Amino acid sequence: MGNDGGSIPKRSELVSANKKPSARDEADRAQAQQEAFWKSCTLSKKTLEDPIVSCALGRLYNKDAILQYLISPETYGDADELVPHITSLKDVVELKFTKAKGEEGNDVWICPVTRKEVKGAGGKFVYLSVCGHVFSDQAISNIEEKVCLECAAAYDSKMDVIVINPVKEADIEAAKERMKILPEKGITHSGKAAKKSKKRKAAAVADPTPVPSADVPEFATKIAAKLKEEGHLNKKPMSAAVKSLYRDKNDKDEGSNWISRGTFNRSVA
Repeated sequence: MGNDGGSIPKRSELVSANKKPSARDEADRAQAQQEAFWKSCTLSKKTLEDPIVSCALGRLYNKDAILQYLISPETYGDADELVPHITSLKDVVELKFTKAKGEEGNDVWICPVTRKEVKGAGGKFVYLSVCGHVFSDQAISNIEEKVCLECAAAYDSKMDVIVINPVKEADIEAAKERMKILPEKGITHSGKAAKKSKKRKAAAVADPTPVPSADVPEFATKIAAKLKEEGHLNKKPMSAAVKSLYRDKNDKDEGSNWISRGTFNRSVA
């Protein structure tokens, strides 16, 4: 019989706060988190809606949230921790998803090659930073000629293929390594030229004198010789009409009075 004082339960049997989560619990939690990454904006936490952009880490954002952040960074309190690598629209790429009707009649994203649904539990998916088109990793891996299957844009398989919401540590580290290489190449995540640093601008202002080419002196000499040959450098004599407007510098201005004196006082050399 129970409640007769014959058995005293331990605290660990009554309180489950310290219970170690099972492998199944960890897997379910990871899957739920991954699905949230595919449905929610990383910055605003709102449902993802077109247009959708992605950063160099493969995270997804609503474009209007990124614009709001760039205009007023204080809008999102944790933005400095989440997106310190986004300083302009050049640091994100607008994604181009292929849409199809799902089983429930709603629009879903699919890979245009494998027709797999693009979602967290559907495998690994990537996009090309040169154009923004989204594919399954399987489709991209089997392409010999490195051009986009949707728009034929050429891409570099090592620099331009970005894993969306990466899970594996190797993919995360590869994205971080790429972020270190981009400034060295002078480009941003989208492939556009990076903004020059203030140090470079200061150096340009301090020494604005251009370095002449070795061919400039010879070229200038040829041009001067040609102009002289054509008579452009020779001083042409003034006509009688123009010369009449001037007086000889040796002539005395005796005929003028205080009113007219100095009116035409330019002299001919």
